[in-house]
Amino acid sequence: MDDFSEIKIIESHNALNLESYLKRKFKQYRHPLFESTEWFLLPEFELRYFTNNEYQKDNDFMKIFNYRLDV
Repeated sequence: MDDFSEIKIIESHNALNLESYLKRKFKQYRHPLFESTEWFLLPEFELRYFTNNEYQKDNDFMKIFNYRLDV
């Protein structure tokens, strides 16, 4: 457990689509020891996407994040 850390929690009404988007965005960083799309080894410059809230500048991310069916 010491080798893993939570990076960021982003709450959204459209979490499933955001998860799919992020998995596609970071697919080249999938952890090589697991045959899964759930674990990633992100380099420091990609971690900033989350730690510095750079995802807020990602138009595709924000489009999914802000999409609401109940409008």
